[in-house]
Amino acid sequence: MSLDGSVPEQAGPRLTFAWAGDFSEGLAPVKDGGRFGYIDTSGALRIAAAFDYAGGFSGGRAPVLLGGKWGYLDATGRMAIPAVYDWSGNFREGLAPVSSGGEYGFIDSNGAFAGPLRFSDARPYSGGYAAVRIGDEENGAWGFVDRAGRLAIPPLFNDVPGGFSEGFAVVRMENERPFRSGYVDSSGGFAFDTLYDAAGDFREGLAPVGRGEWRGNRFQGSWGYVDTTGRPVIGITFAEAGPFQRGKALVRLQDGSYARIGRDGRVLDAFREDLEILPGSSGGMLTYMLHKRFGFLDPGSGASIDPVFADAGEFRQGWARVRLAGAGGGMWAYIDGNGRYLGNGDDPAAR
Repeated sequence: MSLDGSVPEQAGPRLTFAWAGDFSEGLAPVKDGGRFGYIDTSGALRIAAAFDYAGGFSGGRAPVLLGGKWGYLDATGRMAIPAVYDWSGNFREGLAPVSSGGEYGFIDSNGAFAGPLRFSDARPYSGGYAAVRIGDEENGAWGFVDRAGRLAIPPLFNDVPGGFSEGFAVVRMENERPFRSGYVDSSGGFAFDTLYDAAGDFREGLAPVGRGEWRGNRFQGSWGYVDTTGRPVIGITFAEAGPFQRGKALVRLQDGSYARIGRDGRVLDAFREDLEILPGSSGGMLTYMLHKRFGFLDPGSGASIDPVFADAGEFRQGWARVRLAGAGGGMWAYIDGNGRYLGNGDDPAAR
């Protein structure tokens, strides 16, 4: 595999866009002629570029901006929910957060409200609950509502970075230091207390936790992993730590190089010191950066796509979005795991 950063001769993509989003539910948002629409995995335009902005599909609905207001499309391109909101989030578990007049609440896939708009912020549902803030950003606090919009866990937390995952949610509290992180269960009780300075979601029974300090929104410290009882199972020795997927997790070692570890903390795949593996790349084809160019590699098979792109995302539903460098600079396209561009038939794009 070639990882020297050179740009090989290759056929250019026939299908390019001013911007491209990830595929989800068989469709990807793209920008063409200053407007946003959707293509399918064959490259065909499924929903005409008629929107000011378009998000990804989830739960059969996609948020779109039209005339300064947000609404939702279905997969046929029909406005399933009119564009009447100041902001709209993604559907999760049949409900989506929306905002109007500075107030947040939730709607179902038909646009019916799940309780009134009464919160100052809201996040998507996960594990049957959604994080909501009551009060303003400076003096308010976060809690959780159930699927009926009832407050199920009181607003006691300074921040809730995400939601529930495998029965636990990360919460942040102001203690003796600016913020401390811990986990609550669905009863609202602390599953284990605010023992760490940073924490991530549970995946496959393990979660990354960190000790260090926050500098603005950036955490600097060391990471390890705990199990669902709060027991440390992998020592706090890594400079960065990602979630487990298929029994492996991406970590950055203290020397700056990246590796994938197993559930016992043992290094399974080590990468060259000059490769930066992008967060979220824990299984299948990994996205990496070398000499400010992006490429892809599969540690299992040894397959790779040379680092010739100015930007790149992860593989989703068999395709990864890439921003072209050189003559096609600034335009976006899609490639599959064999390096073929979407819309090019069987022509090779990269080897």
